[in-house]
Amino acid sequence: MLTSPQTLTLSQVYLSALTLRHFRNYETLELHPAPGLMILTGPNGAGKTNLLEAISLLTPGRGLRQAKFSEIARSGSEAGWTVAATVARQGQEHRLGTSFQPGGIQERRRVRINGDEARSQAAFSAYLSAVWLTPAMCRMFSEGNTVRRRFLDRLVYGFDPAHATRIQAYEHHMRERNRLLAESRPDPLWLMALERKMAEYSMAIAAARLDALGHLNGAAGQGEEGFPSLRLVITGQAEEALAEGLRSVDAEERLLQALAASRLPDSRAGRSSVGAHKSRFEVWFSDKEREAAHCSTGEQKILLLAILLAQVRAQTHWRGTAPLLLLDEVVAHLDRKRRMALFTALGDLGAQCWMTGTDAADFVSGDTPAQHWRVEEGRVIQGTD
Repeated sequence: MLTSPQTLTLSQVYLSALTLRHFRNYETLELHPAPGLMILTGPNGAGKTNLLEAISLLTPGRGLRQAKFSEIARSGSEAGWTVAATVARQGQEHRLGTSFQPGGIQERRRVRINGDEARSQAAFSAYLSAVWLTPAMCRMFSEGNTVRRRFLDRLVYGFDPAHATRIQAYEHHMRERNRLLAESRPDPLWLMALERKMAEYSMAIAAARLDALGHLNGAAGQGEEGFPSLRLVITGQAEEALAEGLRSVDAEERLLQALAASRLPDSRAGRSSVGAHKSRFEVWFSDKEREAAHCSTGEQKILLLAILLAQVRAQTHWRGTAPLLLLDEVVAHLDRKRRMALFTALGDLGAQCWMTGTDAADFVSGDTPAQHWRVEEGRVIQGTD
């Protein structure tokens, strides 16, 4: 079986405590995980993915399931739900928490950091980041560009925590523009003000995406034994302007003019056709010079794993701390050689990684450090083989 965790270095970030209240099938749960590899095994429906979802909600967004907050509470509970954790980060501990209470006018969750109320979910990014892979995500290359771009933006958060705030602000101004365009006589001055903010945020978002891809492509070029080489590309009007070397003010003006020119068709379509939300994210299998969308299902899964491994390497180098890795059912369809390569890579990276599976035998992998938990309905049993 897998061996005990290795000694933590000060550069690592990991959850040292996790508490759930009325979350999915858990009435109450308290865990004290170690750094390194966390293995969660148990039957389907036991609640393994629920644990990963809870951890993912300690970062900006709706978590790995993208669920409505009102749907997460334990069945029959009217008290809402709570997720809290202690994050060990560079020799210090921080308390992160998030909760949702039903009955509000808007579906918003509360965020607390070290006992204080935070203004938004984006505040989590300064303390913790996480990347994840779920079975549903393996379809992302066939589901359209929006899903791929959102995946990229989550990776960007790891390099630039402020990216989450920019995305939220951009989407707010875009919604306001769409609402205004739906009116019979929209105020042109207010439209121009909204479009100027969209142009400003689009350029900042594009710059952050390109910067992150520079780090990721550099890390992907180093490669992992047993994983394919890959190339990540982002294209769009803002990215093209930056690639041309335009000054920021000139690039924003070009985008502003494009937004103004698209008002009529956008008002008819009910959506904005220009801006950061239209950029296209592509993943290429370098060895075969083939876009991921045209690769086999197995190749797509391996490419996604390679991206996450590159993310950990690049983020650790750039920020000095690694993201948490949440890998749901990733080993089920990997052959033994590929599983061994994955475990070796995870051991070398040193990040805290949470992995789920139904069969404990799939996680036998030599000397890779790990802590193994058995998940049953609404409870977790620690240290079983």
